[in-house]
Amino acid sequence: MKKYNLTLLLSIKALALTILFSIPVISKEDDMQTLKGTIVCIEVDKNGNLNPIEDFNVCNGLLVFVGIDNKIYTLSGEEEVIYRISKNPKRRMGYRTPLKMKGSVEGNQRALIFHAQSREPMKPNELKKTTATGTIVCIVPNYTNSDIEPVVAVGPCNEYAPHMHVIYNRDGQIYALHGTEESIVNIEKRPDRKNVQVTGAIAGNKSGWILFVD
Repeated sequence: MKKYNLTLLLSIKALALTILFSIPVISKEDDMQTLKGTIVCIEVDKNGNLNPIEDFNVCNGLLVFVGIDNKIYTLSGEEEVIYRISKNPKRRMGYRTPLKMKGSVEGNQRALIFHAQSREPMKPNELKKTTATGTIVCIVPNYTNSDIEPVVAVGPCNEYAPHMHVIYNRDGQIYALHGTEESIVNIEKRPDRKNVQVTGAIAGNKSGWILFVD
């Protein structure tokens, strides 16, 4: 009887181990999305205008990721991660080669953030508040060239297709504007574009600052 019980116990343990090791292990990386596209640096030139630059060695402004679907994402992540990604070749044999990146997407169609190699969303309620003063610029996709075009609207831009917004000053400081869809729509409805103030929670680093609009 004891021999039978021991055999039964060993059989149950073997079955349990079989079930345990047959369960697939889901890694954090498997939870991430994969996007294809191009990294573009948006900088302020000596005349105080915003310029998108595709081929750069150092970006002194804001890095954005333009997906092959023409969606525009503010690129976010640890400084060393962003630095490593931005150094990848963007052209080979004279042709633009889309980058393939893993990460997570946060936001809405009017304000998208791509967290490179991360699944952690930002928490605006835990961030420091600041007020940015400058010019609000629409960053719209250029469907002909598959890149982006900064546009200073002459009035409300909420009637146009959803697009990204930044606020910048002539000193070269650029903030990507993010937040709820309602808060971004309120920015879009503003008739004034130059010398305006926007208050919110600030996040990011020298690779790109993000302002979550109140």
